[in-house]
Amino acid sequence: MQMSENQNGHIDLVEQGPKIHESRQFLADREINSLVDDHLPGDRELAEIHQQAWYIPDKRAKTPQLKHADKICQCCGRQVPKKRIDINCDNLDYNFLGSGISLYFEFIKQCLTTMLLFFVTSGDYNLFTNYFFGDYCQQKTDSQFNCVQSWVSQLSLINKKNQFQYMELQQMMNLVTIITIIIYLQYFRKHLRYIDTICDELVLSASDYTVWVKNIPRYLGDCDYDEEIKFYFNSVMELFPISKEIVEQEEIRKLKSSHYLPLPRIANVNLVYDVSPILMLQQQSNQYRQERKLSTQRQKTADLNSQIIDVESQIQILLAKFYQGQDVNQYFLGSCFLQFQWEDDAKFILNEFNKNNRKLKFRENNLEIIKAPNPSDVFWSNLHITNFQKFKRRLVSYIATLLTLISCTVLIYVLNGYQIRIADQNNNEQSSLNTILSYSASAFITILNLVLVYIIEYLSQYEKYNTQTTYNISQAIKLSNAQFFNTSLIYFIVVVILKPNISQEGGLVQNQTLIFFSNCIIPALIKLVDYWYWLKQIQKRYAIGLNQIQLNKLYEDLEWSISYPYATIICSFYSVAFYSSIIPISQLISCFTLVFLYWADKYNIARRRLVRHNISSEFCIQMVEQLEYSLPIYCCSNLYWYYEFNNKINYYAIAGIILGILHAIIPMQKVNDYIFPFQPKEREIKSFSGCKRRILN
Repeated sequence: MQMSENQNGHIDLVEQGPKIHESRQFLADREINSLVDDHLPGDRELAEIHQQAWYIPDKRAKTPQLKHADKICQCCGRQVPKKRIDINCDNLDYNFLGSGISLYFEFIKQCLTTMLLFFVTSGDYNLFTNYFFGDYCQQKTDSQFNCVQSWVSQLSLINKKNQFQYMELQQMMNLVTIITIIIYLQYFRKHLRYIDTICDELVLSASDYTVWVKNIPRYLGDCDYDEEIKFYFNSVMELFPISKEIVEQEEIRKLKSSHYLPLPRIANVNLVYDVSPILMLQQQSNQYRQERKLSTQRQKTADLNSQIIDVESQIQILLAKFYQGQDVNQYFLGSCFLQFQWEDDAKFILNEFNKNNRKLKFRENNLEIIKAPNPSDVFWSNLHITNFQKFKRRLVSYIATLLTLISCTVLIYVLNGYQIRIADQNNNEQSSLNTILSYSASAFITILNLVLVYIIEYLSQYEKYNTQTTYNISQAIKLSNAQFFNTSLIYFIVVVILKPNISQEGGLVQNQTLIFFSNCIIPALIKLVDYWYWLKQIQKRYAIGLNQIQLNKLYEDLEWSISYPYATIICSFYSVAFYSSIIPISQLISCFTLVFLYWADKYNIARRRLVRHNISSEFCIQMVEQLEYSLPIYCCSNLYWYYEFNNKINYYAIAGIILGILHAIIPMQKVNDYIFPFQPKEREIKSFSGCKRRILN
């Protein structure tokens, strides 16, 4: 394994080759030595090689097109590709990065189709009848629904407030929309499962051969932990026969080889250790090195050299203990990654002792066996944190998020109050000022959403998740909910409940329409302009006095985050569902938003960003689950606005709410698995040792 530090400050133990257990110490030593390289000045050509080694490659390219094509980066061992991936590539071309990225772009395409179905089945009727058959906004009334005559108000539901027959038919069509979307979401899930299956067939991953074993006793005495656990599981596997195909394959291998050795059922055991002591020693070593750079006294420099050597020796001693699996009682965390020689064995163990609820007992402990994530998906430095500590951290995080949203509520309330005071004064100059304030309010809420991105990211890191996937899921869910609360719910509470102003100057219809336009343009524009990218270009141009590792980090592209774009899409769907009854044009605006995001992310991944972690399909599945909550939101919104404008309950809306809630409660992923059963991927009967060159880590 290779030990490397990611941008969140976590040490990642990343598999680099087939001999995982045997090569762990050498690769870890090599990476630590490179991390503290003090050679000045750094070589810019080596930094360029490091940068290009992280480019996302075009696997089909035959002729080199990059300056340093096929060269090997000295610090990370990655090879520079011949060519960067095309912007307009097929989504399946990202399969070697894990199925998550291919699924993300397919997710956007399916979301676009879903939004178009919303519009075609009821939104177009709503928009058409509001504008051509409604006349309420042309009338002068003294009610709270008195609206300013403008294209925005004429396109809104309030313009046909006095057209009961159209309002009634609208509810019938909304129910048709709900049924249509429920049916289409099954195809949505089926299509994503198909893409995931294709990606899984195209790529052979180390996790296909691996399970994560938990609840191992932490104190096993003076024995060799690795060998003890390997011996136990080899004994367990002897109770279960090897499949006929594998036996035949081994017979062929025996005939072909003059030095045949039978392969053990267990290929590798990788123990999970508390690596926080190594992190602390690394920080201490780096601090001494920084002090040495600034030192002008010979004696102090000599003392610092001695301290650095002492710290480095402590790191090497710890790494040697981890490699040997001996004298590790205080560091072993009671779990390991168990790598089988054959994929069939890994699947069998999971089915037998996980899904079937059978228990394996090791030294009086009932073992917990789950599917292993990809090695690059694990935050190794977080595994030592106890469940109780994580619970406390997450409680603090939720409280901090709540306080942030309360602050946003106060700010929006104050801004809206100022708008209302200006609107109450009827002269041309102040009317122009109110228009400016409306644009300012929409821009302000969009900026608050961007601030929320950094706050939620920091809080999610503070929560210390075990894997990148769970971290991404948590961040995306919290961010989408927080942005929806900030974009839609807070504003609704302020201008509909606290200070009623639905369709007048600076009211709900006017400002929320502008917010939809702002959220359509600004996030995509920020992605395309990408000021962080240009800041890096300036820093690279004028960088001086950096050692090689610092220069490599500077030249390295920024990491692409999948949580933020998913959160943007989910928030957009929630907001459209919440307001599409009264502002049907929001559905069309959202379609443009999805198109802009799709191509902005395509461009950034191909030209400006790196992908450091394999992204699991579990992330996309969870985002589909979140997306389906937009249906009950849509149904409740339909009922509310019908009652608000007609002072009566509509039974079509009630039926829609029941369908929407039932759809959200029922486990639709299991329903989809039952309705559309997929053939499992072709079994891989080659051993881990036999197909090691094909394995993606």
